[in-house]
Amino acid sequence: MIVYHGSTEIIKNSDVIHSKKYLDFGRGLYITTFENQAKNETGKVAIVNIYELSEEWDNFKVLSFEKENEPELFE
Repeated sequence: MIVYHGSTEIIKNSDVIHSKKYLDFGRGLYITTFENQAKNETGKVAIVNIYELSEEWDNFKVLSFEKENEPELFE
């Protein structure tokens, strides 16, 4: 499965230890199957990191949405 992560940096290896602990759903690597959502995630010019992810979810905590969220407005 192809997934996307929007950032202001290229992220070659995920490292949730250094992620912000006060994010909406806690620490973690926030990914989406919607490329446009990853582009709008940072509120700045985004680098969209693309990963191929195994569909075996047994070792992960997953919060899944059925459709793409509306992009937030950043001012």
